[in-house]
Amino acid sequence: MAHNEVYKLPGLLQSSVTGEASWKRLGDIDFEVVGQFLSCHLVIEYYIGEFLIAFSLAPFNWEGAKLTLGQKVSLISGLQSFPESYSVPAILKYFNSLRNKMSHDVDFRVSLDVFLPEIEFLNRLNVSDPPLQLESIVEVLGQFTSSISILFATLISHCSEQKRNGHNGEWML
Repeated sequence: MAHNEVYKLPGLLQSSVTGEASWKRLGDIDFEVVGQFLSCHLVIEYYIGEFLIAFSLAPFNWEGAKLTLGQKVSLISGLQSFPESYSVPAILKYFNSLRNKMSHDVDFRVSLDVFLPEIEFLNRLNVSDPPLQLESIVEVLGQFTSSISILFATLISHCSEQKRNGHNGEWML
């Protein structure tokens, strides 16, 4: 199949009260955006998982626990490490809710409007004026994932440094 061809999924079989079957067509799905979104979700989940490992003093079997992103975000929600103005756990919960909608609702369509909370979050991080001009979903996803990844990579590095310096359990994030 050529790169620019649209992939189609089969329709959904629906039955009526009379027992006659009908088909519900699925609209065109932008697989590039869906793939980008899911990849970004995985990258963010990776960084939060690595942060939990770096932050925790206990030798928990994090891999074996197979925590979801939502569970990982719940674990970090109580930490005082995140300035309220950025509300990192809240934006991550919202981002994860979009992934859940995308994964469980075949009619859910991603649009730039859906990412307004992420855009607002990015603009709070952006210290320059004017606000960021993000014009596509892929741009928003790229900026958001990069920002979250940088934040957590910094926290991971900081936790590792504190462990090396013997400050186990005395985190100053």
